[in-house]
Amino acid sequence: MSASAEYLIIINGISILADAFRELRVAQSELDKIDEIAKDIENQRAENWKTTIRYADDVELIVSKKDKEICIEPADPKHPKALETVNKIKQVYSKIKVLNDLKKKGYDKVKEEKLPDGSIRFVVQKWQ
Repeated sequence: MSASAEYLIIINGISILADAFRELRVAQSELDKIDEIAKDIENQRAENWKTTIRYADDVELIVSKKDKEICIEPADPKHPKALETVNKIKQVYSKIKVLNDLKKKGYDKVKEEKLPDGSIRFVVQKWQ
């Protein structure tokens, strides 16, 4: 895989992560940090990086790029609200990624259902 393809994958990951943060209503100033990181990567200046994002008043998350992967973790791994927030972000990130991938393949979301166990079920359709 070429370096430019790797950067596109990383930029796409950051874009999806930013969308997940937006859906969870993270402050604009925190989203601006993520956008700056994406610009640095696009200009191929940033290889590995790390930033802290404040979510709500008492939750800090660490977002980083390590070896071609975007990572998110609580600043305090013992903080229950931080762990819950990371799980929410991962779920929203996954939801957005799945919907984007389905859209690229020509599917449209018809219905979204949150199940009792916390998972999400999508009903999709594709018109021929």
